[in-house]
Amino acid sequence: MFSLDEILKVLTNGEFTPFFSTSVNLSLSSLVDKKLADKIIQIVKNLEVDPKFIILEITETAAMTEMAGKLQIKCMAEGVETKIDWEQLKSMKCDIGQGYFIAKPMSLDDFLIFCNLVSEEN
Repeated sequence: MFSLDEILKVLTNGEFTPFFSTSVNLSLSSLVDKKLADKIIQIVKNLEVDPKFIILEITETAAMTEMAGKLQIKCMAEGVETKIDWEQLKSMKCDIGQGYFIAKPMSLDDFLIFCNLVSEEN
């Protein structure tokens, strides 16, 4: 498994900020580290990556949304199955959702159409 700084070094190659978001999974054991947020901030600053392109994925939604808010980055929830799920997550300041409520599995062609529709809405 690669670390956040290794992933960002590959993506940025030290020369540019990626134009796409990168999701990074944080393990539950990493949440015990009281300096985790400071470490992530330092990595992002050292590599000059715009934090809006980084998505931290943590299984504990409350911890995830709080940390993402402090780091001023987006947080994403997986497994959003119903409107109630999504409303609950939005109330917890979750920015992005993934799951059957958002979009069911689809072919590449359908995915490209979906992406175009979503980008037109935004």
